[in-house]
Amino acid sequence: MTQQFVIQSRVADDGSRVPLGNRDDLIASLAKFNTMPEKEGGDILWGPGICLEFPPNEDPVKQILVRIVEEEIAWLPLVRLAKHFEWSILDMETGRELEP
Repeated sequence: MTQQFVIQSRVADDGSRVPLGNRDDLIASLAKFNTMPEKEGGDILWGPGICLEFPPNEDPVKQILVRIVEEEIAWLPLVRLAKHFEWSILDMETGRELEP
């Protein structure tokens, strides 16, 4: 069974969530972490042990679906991304939210 999570921005003091960012900027920034689309302009990005799915035609991006492809190596890069970009990771199965 594939584990799925949702990346979203952290909750602001007023309880709202801001978008994660501009689509092109996010894709360019993620490339620095070895996470890139298979083809230019694609909505699916692949990284070490993870697959990130951007919502089609959404800009700015409000959330990203994450699939764990190789659990043995996925968590370190995923936590590193969440820390760097100040994202939270929502476990869709349990509803728990991680804020590394």
